[in-house]
Amino acid sequence: MRRIISQILLIQDTEQPESEKPLTIEINQGLAYFVAPISIIKFYNKQAIFIIDSLIDAIIIIPIRIVFYFLLCLLRVKKRITRLQFKIDLVNFIIIWSIVLIISYSQYFELGLWYHTIRGQSQIKLYGIIQILDLLDRIACNQGDYIVKQLYWNRVNKTEAILNRYLIYSYIYIICHTCVIGLQMTVYNVIFSSNLNLLYLALFVLSLIKLKGSVFKKQDEKSVIQMSLDGGRELFQKMLYTILIISTNKFTPQDFYYKIAFYYMIEYIVDSFKNISIFHLNNIPLDLIDRYSQEVSNFSYSLALKRQLILENLSFIEQKDLSLILQQAPTPQMKILGKFQFTIFPLVVIVIKTITYFIRKNEMTTIQLLFFIIGSLAIIVTIKCMIIYIQKSSNLHRKLTEGMNRKKSQ
Repeated sequence: MRRIISQILLIQDTEQPESEKPLTIEINQGLAYFVAPISIIKFYNKQAIFIIDSLIDAIIIIPIRIVFYFLLCLLRVKKRITRLQFKIDLVNFIIIWSIVLIISYSQYFELGLWYHTIRGQSQIKLYGIIQILDLLDRIACNQGDYIVKQLYWNRVNKTEAILNRYLIYSYIYIICHTCVIGLQMTVYNVIFSSNLNLLYLALFVLSLIKLKGSVFKKQDEKSVIQMSLDGGRELFQKMLYTILIISTNKFTPQDFYYKIAFYYMIEYIVDSFKNISIFHLNNIPLDLIDRYSQEVSNFSYSLALKRQLILENLSFIEQKDLSLILQQAPTPQMKILGKFQFTIFPLVVIVIKTITYFIRKNEMTTIQLLFFIIGSLAIIVTIKCMIIYIQKSSNLHRKLTEGMNRKKSQ
């Protein structure tokens, strides 16, 4: 009877038998997973720096290297640029600018036409267009990494033949992916310039789909890294779309910038909740992204080393990256983006197309042109300094420095 009353009144017996040992309960430190978005945001910033560096290399540095090579040929000076590197730069330049000319002077690729066509659609159709373009963009990124890196560049490294059949496949891929990215940017322009209810609807539905597709399924370390790579690429593309839209729009609604701020606030909240849930529910180590970020830094620093120094310190370099590091093609910037499973050419075409469109529609004064050049140089110097800082902060740099100091002391 006493036991029944105790159970009903929830009275616990304070006296424990000596034979019973006190129970120890392991409490999972769930609050620690709330710092997971911080490491992912840091990795996004590093990924954005490398992507911007690749954009600068493709838009500005490659034409300078080509002109520099021709000047060396005219002056009959010993060339520091290899002949294969010159061929690669020349092919990249021809591919990029030929597609820019096709898109710029073809009425089927006119952004104004597509803007008014998409703007005239209903909200349900626009939601379907967003989903289709997002799916096509992911498929194009995966297929582009396979076509350009695994087919074309591998064939170039084996045969040193720049012109091969995979170049045609790569050219077709770049055109198709450029069209997808251009339509994506147009859709975001329509969203930011239209009724606010449309923005709420798009954000709500896209957020639910993102959470359903990632949180409520089993994830491992490899899939989390892939998710972070895709997330960083998509975030960079959206921010680039926003910058290009702001720079090309002469007249913007009163709540235009409010919509942009609201959009990225929702994106940050949803991504943070998604990352916290994935790390917590799947018991993913909190330092996973930091370790992968350090691996990218080591890879970037190894690309900056001379070939002889690499061969002398093979034990410090990841064996899975060694073959890619020693390859002559492509450029170091494209090798790093290959590690991100990302191809830069479609974004380069869109950026050049937008800049040329802006210059044609707006007559720039001498002062504006001077400020544009100074700003571009400042951005280039800043990004290059950031790249050097990332390389110097890598574990590989520390190990090689310690090894050299040890040899000098001996």
